[in-house]
Amino acid sequence: VCIEMGFVWPGRELELSVNAYYAATRGYATICYNPVEIAADKAGREGVFYQIHPYGETWEEQTGVLAAWAWGASKILDALEYGLAEKLHINSLNNILSGVSRLGKATLVAGAYDKRIKVVVPACSGAGGAAMYRYRSKGNTYDLASVGYADEQGNSMYTVGQNEALCNLQSDAEGHWFNDIFLQFDCEERLPVDQHELAALIADENRYLFMISAITEEDWVNAAAMGLTYFKAKKVFDFLGLGSHACLCEHLKGHAVLLSDMKHLLDYCDKAFNNASKVELQDAAGSMQKSVFWNGDGTSTRK
Repeated sequence: VCIEMGFVWPGRELELSVNAYYAATRGYATICYNPVEIAADKAGREGVFYQIHPYGETWEEQTGVLAAWAWGASKILDALEYGLAEKLHINSLNNILSGVSRLGKATLVAGAYDKRIKVVVPACSGAGGAAMYRYRSKGNTYDLASVGYADEQGNSMYTVGQNEALCNLQSDAEGHWFNDIFLQFDCEERLPVDQHELAALIADENRYLFMISAITEEDWVNAAAMGLTYFKAKKVFDFLGLGSHACLCEHLKGHAVLLSDMKHLLDYCDKAFNNASKVELQDAAGSMQKSVFWNGDGTSTRK
């Protein structure tokens, strides 16, 4: 089952994505999860989650909206375990959770907290998600000929524009995603952790990390920093002998899980869910364990 975290607009509740239709042809059910029904995407701490867990004065009583959305994903698994899976003929043990942008951030949080989530797919999640806070790619130039990029003049060189800064996440528009302590840090370097440590929490014998990012037209979400998060988190997977359990799927452009990404994801999950050998799983992951922004030795490919 694919649990697809996404905004569902009034009057369009029954619409399914192209990815959901494709997944059905591959034998995967899709559950569309609208997280704003759990917690409103605005200041004020409103929604079902905060009715149950009121936002308090101390950090122990403070849950940001990203974590609240992650909690909602866990409640879907609860429902599946308590009879819904049997009713819908779903194998809930073989589940995928995905989300894009701010919902990609929440997806990564959910994967770190709930070990029942088997395949964690944060897509184009940027700062606060799968992008390293401490790595800024603004101004870097990369040769993207290998992925088919060319500008209007036929030039394969791509220079990265502005990345999202910590202060943006702490603004009135986004600050509710986090708790009060996060809002007190005045620069990225003062944060006690970085996002590769969050991603590394998914490393487990029966779990998988499948990051998705866009190479161009995504300067704000800092694709190079997501690549760095992947390689740093993968060191933990490798240390545990689980190197084939972590993938990075980069597409040329599109702030989304593209249909091409979905094909790669389900090809990979078919192996992971059907007891493939380590060799077979590594073969499925092989083409998705590199980045156009980083060399195999960990050095940047910037020009």
